[in-house]
Amino acid sequence: MKTSLVIFDCDGVLVDSEPLSNRVIAEQISSLGFPMTEKEAHSIFAGGSLEIVEKFILDKTGKPMPDYFEEEYRVRSTALFRSELVAIPGAEELLKSIKIPKCVGSNGPLSKIDENLRLTKMHHYFDGNFFSAYDIQKWKPLPDLYLYAAKKMGVDPAECVVVEDSVHGVQAAVAAGIKVYAYAGGGNGELLREAGAEVVTKMEELIGKF
Repeated sequence: MKTSLVIFDCDGVLVDSEPLSNRVIAEQISSLGFPMTEKEAHSIFAGGSLEIVEKFILDKTGKPMPDYFEEEYRVRSTALFRSELVAIPGAEELLKSIKIPKCVGSNGPLSKIDENLRLTKMHHYFDGNFFSAYDIQKWKPLPDLYLYAAKKMGVDPAECVVVEDSVHGVQAAVAAGIKVYAYAGGGNGELLREAGAEVVTKMEELIGKF
């Protein structure tokens, strides 16, 4: 089957935001009385949603996530993005090489996708084709976001390819029946492979695949 659309996750695939996001989450959870490192936060929450964070906090502390948690997370992480965010190495070179339609499907809000791709000067590669789980209130690892993106782009899921970096994201693509490549720059290749992805360790390895 030919490939007619490439759907990119954003965080950890196009922009190196996961370490910054997980730093904030680790600090916030630690302040609630459950000490956590950035590495631990990444292993648990990468590619997931704040619902997963909410459940974790309830399970570990016995208390619901504070009402202020999400707003504080957005403010603190946005400040870090504006001062420290960079593109994933090789991401722009890959985008330049792709001649078929492409879009972004992310668990993050549209405002975050938009700003982070502007900060890293990759916004223009997508012609505004950004799709957020907040649009449909369905988050990865559910398949709905990738099916929604394919439908909005007018492409059969069987003719799509997803580029991911997290187990949650790979699971979503597999459940949607979409071929998925996973960037394992963080060294979690075996878990991504077990989830159903074809794994690469450099984004440049994907040049010529689509």
